[in-house]
Amino acid sequence: MKLASHLRRSRHGVFYFRIVFPQILATILGQPELNRSLSTRCPKTARLTGYQLSGTMLPLITRLARLMTIDPDSLDPDSIKKLIVEGLTIGKDGSISAARIQTNDNPQIAQEELKNFALFLHASRGEQPASPTPPTEALKIEAQKLKAEITQFAPALPTKPSTLKDAFDSYLLSKKGIAAATKKSYTESLELFGMMMGGNHRMVHEISRRECTDFNEALSHIPLHAKKRNIKIGTASEILLNPPTVLDDSGNPTSPETISARTCNDHLTNVSGFFSWAIKAGRCFEPNPFEDSVRHSDGEIDGGAEAFQQEELIKIFDSTTFMKAKRPHQFWGPLLLLFTGARANEIACLDLDDIIIENGIRCISIKHRPRKKPDTIEHRIETKRLKNAQSKRTIPLHPTIWEIGFDDYLADLRSLGATRLFPNLPMDSREKRERNLSRDVNNYLEKIGVHVPRTKVLHSFRDTVSDALGTSDLDAVRADQWTGHAPVGIKAKHYRSKASADVQARDAFSALDFPFIRFDTLKYRKGWWNEWLAKNMVP
Repeated sequence: MKLASHLRRSRHGVFYFRIVFPQILATILGQPELNRSLSTRCPKTARLTGYQLSGTMLPLITRLARLMTIDPDSLDPDSIKKLIVEGLTIGKDGSISAARIQTNDNPQIAQEELKNFALFLHASRGEQPASPTPPTEALKIEAQKLKAEITQFAPALPTKPSTLKDAFDSYLLSKKGIAAATKKSYTESLELFGMMMGGNHRMVHEISRRECTDFNEALSHIPLHAKKRNIKIGTASEILLNPPTVLDDSGNPTSPETISARTCNDHLTNVSGFFSWAIKAGRCFEPNPFEDSVRHSDGEIDGGAEAFQQEELIKIFDSTTFMKAKRPHQFWGPLLLLFTGARANEIACLDLDDIIIENGIRCISIKHRPRKKPDTIEHRIETKRLKNAQSKRTIPLHPTIWEIGFDDYLADLRSLGATRLFPNLPMDSREKRERNLSRDVNNYLEKIGVHVPRTKVLHSFRDTVSDALGTSDLDAVRADQWTGHAPVGIKAKHYRSKASADVQARDAFSALDFPFIRFDTLKYRKGWWNEWLAKNMVP
């Protein structure tokens, strides 16, 4: 099949629409031509789209060239560039709107393109071609007419057009008071989006839905820890054509481990939120290009963390390996996670003052301390942030924890002048302290043969507690209160207040009984880490 003269095929088989500017426009724009991907490998589709582009854009290019010949000062170069260089959008359905293209200064080729496209349109409609309109004689009148005609090609602009960079900065400034972890998540998503769109210099309103669809599809090819591993990330279309590879031990290119479906969906949520803001802020038009985006799924094989089974718990708390813990969080962390079902950061951030007595029951109090702009280092250090309103709660501590020697550990901490339960855990850039706890526990699980990526991990302790409470006689709403989940269902409406510590202990302690674990072989040795902690406490 003979292709339209403006079509070119890349070495990957993808068709491009290429137009050479007439000399006068090439001089003004400072570039002789442009190429635009048609995002198709089908010759028939490319040919049809090529005719459509020719019919849409050649009249504009011709008028512009003629106008600039008559009156070079009638339009400034930036206006011309925005009109014909920063405009052509090819929709997924083949629809075309003015943007990014080029033409040919050969009048015979241009005339042939228009003629073929006109014949195609008239034949499809069953119409006879119309007679050509004779050109206007007076150059001045012609110039005025050309200006009027050219304006109809100019795409409408939003009330506050801006680059991605400027819009990103404004968007993040509008998110005052959000948690540091949330802000970092937004920033990472927006940086990735800008990179995959070709750079933050692009205008927000010029990002097409097709490009956003490509971004969504390309996310599943993004290597895990790409930034840390210095793996180059190209544009979305480049990634789809040539997914990133890494070298294996033999030096051969291979597909790397990619980011999880959850991470992909987090990026989609963050970028979609940005576009919702951009529409309201007048940076782009409706609709949101991520509206109704297909969400990613890892499938049934990788559905997230799973509860530990009996044999796995026996392995984890086997005294021959567990008693070799070199740090206090490596010993008390798993035990507290098993009996509380708390989140890793909730345990990692506990202060000694959070160990309280309520109705005669010793508990941990998980509190929410609102974020404020820190005046001092100490103020920043005391900052805590919980996941949701239900996270603020009191959890009774199981008697087994005290039998293992938790009282002696607390006494050791006070003798050292410590104020936190794990004074060696530093705060990271997200204002969390869980990193070392998560790393060390997961490393331990891997060492004893229990760890399965994304399935059998530190978070599995939380799922273990949820399963134990869920299969007991404990009411579902009370179980959610224990774990800090938002209660659901009709019953949730009838619980106006949370259960007291003694009621929780009565109902939950029996459910969190693990008779198959030899806790009697796990004993804290008084002063175990005192010397090490004295040298390694951090603010």
